[in-house]
Amino acid sequence: MKKLTKKLLVFGLLAGAVLLIMSYFPLSNMMRSNYYYKHIEKLNHLRETKADTAKRIVFIGGSGITFGIDSEMIADSLGTQVYNTSVHGGLGADYSIISLKEVLTPGRDILVIGYEFPFVEDPHFCTEPRIYADYFLGKPLYKQLWFNSNRLNTLIIWSKVVLSNFLYTFAPNEVNHHPIFRLDGFNEYGDIITHLERENKASLQDSVTIGEPSPDYAALIKDELGAFDYYIISPPVKMYYWETQKPALQIFDRYMQNNFGDHYLLNTDDSKLDDNDFYQPPYHLSKEGRRVHSEKIIEALKKKIKI
Repeated sequence: MKKLTKKLLVFGLLAGAVLLIMSYFPLSNMMRSNYYYKHIEKLNHLRETKADTAKRIVFIGGSGITFGIDSEMIADSLGTQVYNTSVHGGLGADYSIISLKEVLTPGRDILVIGYEFPFVEDPHFCTEPRIYADYFLGKPLYKQLWFNSNRLNTLIIWSKVVLSNFLYTFAPNEVNHHPIFRLDGFNEYGDIITHLERENKASLQDSVTIGEPSPDYAALIKDELGAFDYYIISPPVKMYYWETQKPALQIFDRYMQNNFGDHYLLNTDDSKLDDNDFYQPPYHLSKEGRRVHSEKIIEALKKKIKI
């Protein structure tokens, strides 16, 4: 038994050393075309335009914002610059907000934060996209393990990313051509548009269960974004969802109203949409759905901001 334990320990140490060496390999073409890499490109875009002085509306959120707004339509209607920073909710509310805060400018940027229920239930919530983003940014493994509560899962995903990048290095001309989740699927405003002409999948059953809002979410917004003009909007709400989980949704509305008052721009009732307005539940909108949702956002912003 002792010999087996010793062999396993030696194997683990050797495997770990090999992975650490592999982690220093430059990013392959395949990794640079990964959908999650868009978070890095959006950060770079905001960093490059930070010195501009023209007013700008910046949307922050998860895939509900990525798939859920027509930024060009909003820009044309309000006569101002608009940029959608969202990629995936799995980055986590704290990670998204803190990383974006460094490349935005108080007084210039007006923030519209589209929450998703896991964000509010646990602002430290994160899944695979955050680990990818940290890897793309070159953050050491120990920092990822320190800040992510599920350390074993983090280690497994990090190992998968490192191995994938190493293997992709030997196929330098390969790129990710997923039909929807692809790096080149975004327009210049930051919206993903690859799904707009595709078949609607709104009939798929919802899988999200609404929990309890955490006081940490309100604290995160107020502490990190207190210097900015900001507004909060509910995610798009499927009519079926409203009818089956109305009490839970109203708890979120009360939480937002109590913590943010007039900064809560659209509640869940305002954000109700026909089931057929969803490309894919629970948050992704079809072409018509994003138009209707964008109109609601425009009307609400017109009452609040002066450009």
